[in-house]
Amino acid sequence: MHCALAAAVAALEVSVVLATTTPLDFTFASSRRWRVANAAEITYGWVVAELQLFADPECSEVLTPSTLRASGSTSALPPARAVDGLTFTEWRAPCHLCGVGEAWLEMEFNAAVEVMCFRLFQWGERDYAAQSLWLQRFDASAAAGGDWIDVLRGDNLLGGQWEQVHFTRCSTLSAPASGTVRTTNEGIYPSEATFTCKGIRPMTGSDRSVCTPDGSWSMEPPVCWEAIHFIAAAVFVIGMDVSAFLLYYRCVMVRKPAPLRTDSLIPQDYLGNWNSDLVGGCSADISYGMTFPLCPCRVAATWQQAGLIPFQYGVLLPHFCCCCMPCIGTYFRSVLRQRFAIRRSSTTLDCVAWTALSCCAMVQEAKMVDAMCVVAHEEARAKDAADQRKASAEELRRGKVGHQSTMALGPSPKSVGASSFRFGLSTNHGALRTPRAALETMSSPV
Repeated sequence: MHCALAAAVAALEVSVVLATTTPLDFTFASSRRWRVANAAEITYGWVVAELQLFADPECSEVLTPSTLRASGSTSALPPARAVDGLTFTEWRAPCHLCGVGEAWLEMEFNAAVEVMCFRLFQWGERDYAAQSLWLQRFDASAAAGGDWIDVLRGDNLLGGQWEQVHFTRCSTLSAPASGTVRTTNEGIYPSEATFTCKGIRPMTGSDRSVCTPDGSWSMEPPVCWEAIHFIAAAVFVIGMDVSAFLLYYRCVMVRKPAPLRTDSLIPQDYLGNWNSDLVGGCSADISYGMTFPLCPCRVAATWQQAGLIPFQYGVLLPHFCCCCMPCIGTYFRSVLRQRFAIRRSSTTLDCVAWTALSCCAMVQEAKMVDAMCVVAHEEARAKDAADQRKASAEELRRGKVGHQSTMALGPSPKSVGASSFRFGLSTNHGALRTPRAALETMSSPV
């Protein structure tokens, strides 16, 4: 019992999934005469219990015909039995092996109508039911007295249940503010909506949306921005960009060692190889790996510290030449490779690194340049200290040589007199010398 129930449910699901509708005519013209005909052979005749035509794709507005016609009938099974609202009564086509289009049931109305859906309850299974049907419209304006135009086609239809073949209408799209929308096929699948913005207003979102078979649109309507909003957003973004660059320069760049110059001294022990792996170095140091994708200033800092281009030019390159960054990065990487005497690479490998592993290449170059700047700074400090010690020793040596030459020549007479006067010593046999003014003061009466 459970197996039978599961089989019935599976059969119902298959029937729902396999039933398909194909729109064939999108003129949506009106006509007084409409009919449903078989689009595939019916092996054992066609038996219709109920047929309904509707004026809307949702199959809710039933159309009542004034006249019924059929490809053939008998007095016992007239076409009226297919529209009496009873599924246990029937109309049967007279053909036993019905060819394509041979069995049909027609409805005529008092005024021209537009049919968007039909529902059908037919008897029989497999070869006893029509698996494919056409909804056809009579075009009286066609040559030779008129012609039937295929409007809809339903396939994989089953008997013993209601089957529904209809157009699919997607919901009405509203035009964006300060914009317009234009749809094809009156929004009925397959339909496409095109959005435009008035004037020079920029658009965010897709300018096209497609009606899908389930009645929904593939994309949401876009937004048309006013010019003042776009200008304000652009000013805000540029201001934040410039502020970030200035903050980075003020907080980071001024604390870095001096950039490399052509005469910077780097010992040979530090040259010949990159100081980190291309992939391993990027994953080992998270601070480096996360900085480069989020902050283009880091690339500009590396190029300035390497002495390639100024910081402000390096900042502008990723903004205005974003598409050319692999080529620019490859060129600067080759210059660094030559500067640091790295020969285990080539321009081709540099291009591959900057194209496939750009972040890792930037991290590797930054680590190398930062390390070389520190080494060059320490070497410059050591050289300045050595030069200062050498200058001090040379000055001390010159002072000693001058003092020795003065002692060899002896003191001058002027210097001897001054020395004797300063210390109040007599040069005549060591006697005490008293100045004349002092003697006169001592001999004057009190």
